[in-house]
Amino acid sequence: MVVLLLVFSLTAAACGSSDGEGNGSTASSEAGTDTTGPSRDTTTTLGATDTTAGSSEPVIVKLGVYDYMMSTHPFENAVERWEAANPNIDIEITVLAADDLPDAPAAVQRYALEAQNGEASFDAIVGVTPWIEVAPLVEAGALRPLDDLYPDGAIDDLPESVRLANTYSDGSSYSLPMALATVLLIWRKDFLEEVTGSPEQPKTWDELIETATAVEAAMPGVSGFGADFMFSHRLFLPLMVTLTEDVFTEEGLFNLDQPAAVEALQLIKDLSQFFPENVLTPLGSSLAFQANEAAMIMYWEKQVGRAITAGVNPGVIGLGANPENAYPGTLFWNSAAVIQKEAAHAQEAVDFLMHGVMWDPVSIQWTIDNFGATPWYSTRDDIVMPEWAQATFDALEVSTGLPVNPYWLGFEQGIFREEVERMIIEDISAEDTRDAMLARLQEAFADFNG
Repeated sequence: MVVLLLVFSLTAAACGSSDGEGNGSTASSEAGTDTTGPSRDTTTTLGATDTTAGSSEPVIVKLGVYDYMMSTHPFENAVERWEAANPNIDIEITVLAADDLPDAPAAVQRYALEAQNGEASFDAIVGVTPWIEVAPLVEAGALRPLDDLYPDGAIDDLPESVRLANTYSDGSSYSLPMALATVLLIWRKDFLEEVTGSPEQPKTWDELIETATAVEAAMPGVSGFGADFMFSHRLFLPLMVTLTEDVFTEEGLFNLDQPAAVEALQLIKDLSQFFPENVLTPLGSSLAFQANEAAMIMYWEKQVGRAITAGVNPGVIGLGANPENAYPGTLFWNSAAVIQKEAAHAQEAVDFLMHGVMWDPVSIQWTIDNFGATPWYSTRDDIVMPEWAQATFDALEVSTGLPVNPYWLGFEQGIFREEVERMIIEDISAEDTRDAMLARLQEAFADFNG
């Protein structure tokens, strides 16, 4: 039984989530996932099971699914097939609409209170981000570890980087990885060929700056490069991965006390001359790319699909590894499912999510076809692999995930955004920006843990 009840505002439901598009907005929004997708009737009950038949009532598994996840995974179809194969199971899905960043803490407060009261709205909450909601929910005792709920072989079916990005400091996993977001270079092959003679991407950042300069000189109205620089995980941290092996401190904070941090900030300053006019709008550079007004952008793979939907010819879009500095790689994150501490049917929820969605070839192919990617190794042999997906999987092997801790949501992103915007708008030096950011983060960390 798929019950699609759209909660129009998670504020109204006393919980927060994401717009998936990001204004720094909530959990998944900051994770960079996409809320756009196939239209759906959010008030209809599909495939309802006749619970009066048989000698016992079916087990009702309740899932709260962030709305953007409905465009990255075919939940309606997966539920219908799972229920047909398991007639004693009804899957009830409540679609949770997106809201703004201030409501992400409200989500934590809601589910923590439920745990204290021995209650659970859902067996699984699908669409959270490990480094945003999960850490404070674990601290609040609101989640159940997944270690004894996973099917055999599940942990070994994940790249090490993904395992680490979904492991809390106590060594347990509380988040089941679902949709990937890997920050890569997206470019217009036709634009680059017109100005450089080659459709291939720049291999170094110096080459990218040269190419962006050539684009803007030869193609008025087209920005050379764009990215959401004001979000730490969308440009700064991907740059840090290419400059140092120590992106984060032992505590899991941005490791700013090193030359690589100044280098990354200086590179953002150097790139800012090519940013489109709407760069301060969340996903502004992606929107410019969709409108044929940007030659190169740094985003996750879903933005390729958005460009194609907007009318850009798929044949002229390239997606590949970021230009290298000292090291290869980039930053990635993933959406995830979590099990509420008092879930009545935790095992049934995990069984459906793993066997009915994450390990199901039909579901995985649908996800790939809609420009989503999942981390599980075993599913890759079962799908028709497009070129862009292979680029994502290749990058994942040398990429870094964000630590699962409460600091990003607690204070890091807010401080980073204020200081990096000041750097660009007020033309403050990279070194002074780093110093101000470092001092503020250290003070906030002490206060947060004091």
